[in-house]
Amino acid sequence: MTRRRACFLILILFLTSSAISSSFSLAQAQDRATALFDAGYQQYKDGRYAEAVESFKEVIRLRSNSPEAQYNLGISYYGLKRYPEGIAALREAIRLKPGYYDAYVSLGNALDNSGQKSDAISAYQQAIGADPSKPAAYAEMGVVYYAMNTYQKALEAFQQCARLKPDYPRVQRNIGDAYLSLKSYPEALAAYNIAVSQNPSDYAVYYAIGNTNYNLKKYTEAAASYRESMRLKPDYYEAYVFLGNSLDYAGQRSDAIAAYQQATKIDPSRADAYSEMGVAYNSSKLYDKALESYQQGIRLKPDYPKLQRNIGVTYHNLGRNEEAAAAYKTAISQKPDDYEAFLKLGDVYEGMKQHSDAIAAYSNALRVKSDYGDAYFGLGNVYYNTEKYDEAATDYKQAVHSDPEWAVAWYYLGDAYKKLNRSPDAIAAYKEAIRVKPDYADVHFRLGSLYVEQGDKDSATKEYQALLDLKSSLAADLLAKIQK
Repeated sequence: MTRRRACFLILILFLTSSAISSSFSLAQAQDRATALFDAGYQQYKDGRYAEAVESFKEVIRLRSNSPEAQYNLGISYYGLKRYPEGIAALREAIRLKPGYYDAYVSLGNALDNSGQKSDAISAYQQAIGADPSKPAAYAEMGVVYYAMNTYQKALEAFQQCARLKPDYPRVQRNIGDAYLSLKSYPEALAAYNIAVSQNPSDYAVYYAIGNTNYNLKKYTEAAASYRESMRLKPDYYEAYVFLGNSLDYAGQRSDAIAAYQQATKIDPSRADAYSEMGVAYNSSKLYDKALESYQQGIRLKPDYPKLQRNIGVTYHNLGRNEEAAAAYKTAISQKPDDYEAFLKLGDVYEGMKQHSDAIAAYSNALRVKSDYGDAYFGLGNVYYNTEKYDEAATDYKQAVHSDPEWAVAWYYLGDAYKKLNRSPDAIAAYKEAIRVKPDYADVHFRLGSLYVEQGDKDSATKEYQALLDLKSSLAADLLAKIQK
């Protein structure tokens, strides 16, 4: 979510006393206070916050009971990121003028930026209590709730802001961001479309639409939105990276690589484009180029665990298992809860027939993510390869429980049951694999062979016919078994 603050409102207050004073010196002081206030206003407006601070401090010396001077001193400190001093001044403004709406909103912003988010929420709520008809406090409160990952409350705050002022700056985009984080993608798109209608030049909205379509796996639509955001902002690094991701998923790998390369030209100091480019090269089996991309990314950001994990994948694909294991271990040392790195480390160990190490790695993955189907599948493979078929069946069952549409896991579960002489269970598992993947020739062959062993040649013949329909060479092998 792009965080934007509502503009602070400088209150231009002419500090001429309403009472006529007989004292010339007092009149001079009032005139000087007015001039200093006006000067402070202009200094703040020009971004000269340090000068504004001095001007407003002098105003307060001359007129200590001015809540407006305290307010403007507070937001000038805010401009300097001197949040504690800004908070103190804004609290003083509120003390002098209870119910001071703008001061409460600005106090919330200062508290938020100083890390006091619950206190910031309280300040916004007090602003709302002072004047519930104004939208700014709702908008700012939504920003803080969003930063706290409290997306439903953020959404409610943004929606209230929009009810009060439908064209409030960025509120529709913020509503879309909240829906996106809640994975309510159609609602997110609806909000973003309103945001586009209100501000067609907002490149961030098109980027957000791209992200929503990306999450919906509508990669062509996502790519179109990213391109529109780049048209409006040609140096939009993140849009190029996600354009590359969308094109990669859409199978347009050369175009994806071109997008990543453009991102590296925009900002050669960032590692993520190199990481994603390496993935595209790896998927294209251009392993040497993948290694070059990952290595460049690691040079830029050595403590990037995703890069270490990805370079491990490429080493594994090249059969360089020791280097792959070392890369995964580095990733884990940098991010101890990287369950994907534990999984990949387990795969490498199992490929090296280091079964106990593989079990330990897969178990660590499950320690981090208890419903991780891939780790259960890996454990199933280890136990199957070490002839511990009961344990293998237990873990394959967990794998298909995590993803009932996982054809290979059903297939392997069937094999484990067959080893245990649990033929009805094996048949049921093979049928599930075929349900998910009707053209799975290996499973048709396995199932047909099991029917032959049971003397059910009619059912075996049906599997033979399925293999013929698939034009599989396994049809002849199954027919030979049937005719024995």
